[in-house]
Formats: sequence, structure tokens, C-alpha cells
Amino acid sequence: MDKNTKRPLLCLTLTGKTLQEDAALVQKYAPHIDVAELRVDYLTEDEQLYARRFPSMINVPCILTIRRGIDGGKFDSTEFARTALFSRAMAFADQNPEKNFAYVDFEDYFHVPSLQDAALAFGVKIIRSCHDFEHSIPDLRKKLESIRHTVFEIPKIAFMPKTLGEVTQLFKQAAEIKGFDRILCAMGPLGIPSRILSHKLDSYMAYTSPPECAANTTA
Repeated sequence: MDKNTKRPLLCLTLTGKTLQEDAALVQKYAPHIDVAELRVDYLTEDEQLYARRFPSMINVPCILTIRRGIDGGKFDSTEFARTALFSRAMAFADQNPEKNFAYVDFEDYFHVPSLQDAALAFGVKIIRSCHDFEHSIPDLRKKLESIRHTVFEIPKIAFMPKTLGEVTQLFKQAAEIKGFDRILCAMGPLGIPSRILSHKLDSYMAYTSPPECAANTTA
């Protein structure tokens, strides 16, 4: 949450095939965004190995994300391989924090103590995310608290609503939750109000995608 303007940070999700392609998109949209999310799972296999370079290629804070298919991503190798990619991307932290990832997104079930310790040591904020493509969240506070394992983590919930009533319930529940940063989002066409009115959810961050990458994410 931008404490000065009282609005969510606007994050540009990058799903290009190369780091250079993603960097060019950040440069194009930099005046309108606060954060960029590097979706490593969309990069070619060769490019994935050099994700560590990306924060120094752009001029906004960056989120490191490697999403599996079960959570809406494209990474289809083993958890060991994904852990190795996270480690490689977070290794050799620069003394200048602007050249490091500012955030890393770990799913609520992904617990690797060495990665979590590295994030804390390097000043990288952990976004602890939960994606549900089948159900709404009946008890939002309980779910947020269950996936937020430390006060240093920012819990994120994204779900696919089947009715506008479920989106309305999201706003009602969010209004009753205070005291910690969180990211809330309803996905799909019915979830558009949660993006446009993300400040009403008191969401720490809202996500958008560049039209240039629309063909990459149609699935």
C-alpha cells in the first residue's frame, strides 16, 4: 500500500519470453506503475537461468515469481528444479538493494527454510499467495491468517468467483479486516471490480498486464 497516496501499489505482471522483452515493457509503462512482477515461468528455459539480472535492468521494484500450472503458471518441472531457480535468482545479493528483487512470491504450501531465511537476510519481502480456481473464500480473515506465517509476510488471496455475489462478499469481508498488509483479488471477468476498486479492499497491491503479452496468457 502506498502510504502517501492511500492507494494500492500498481504492479505490472510480465509474461514475456525474454528478460529484454520484459525490461522494454517496464520502460514503456514505468510512469504508470509502482512495481513489476517477473514471471520466470513464462521465460524460455535459457532465460530463466539469468533471472537474477532483471532487477538491475529496470527502474522499479520487482517481484520474483515462478508459478506452477496448478496455480495458474507455466512451470512444469519438479519442485526441486523450481527451488533451485528461486535460489539462483536470489543468490549473490547486491549491496545496492535496488539491484535485488524487492519481493518474492511463495505459495502458501511452499516452505523452504533456506529461501525464507535468505529473503529475510536480504530484505526481500515475502508475498505468501493462495490461488483457488474453484471456490470462493468463506472466511477471509481465517484464511489470511493461516497463510501468513510471520509478521514479515504479506498474504495474498486470489480466487475465481462464479457469481457477483461472491465478489460482493469479498468486499464485505475485507472491510472488517484491519491490522496488516494483504493482497486481495477476484480473478476472471467477474473479478474486474476487485481490480478497479482494489483500494476499497485495502489491498496492498493491484495487478495489471500489458496488452503486448495478451497472447501469452490467453489460456
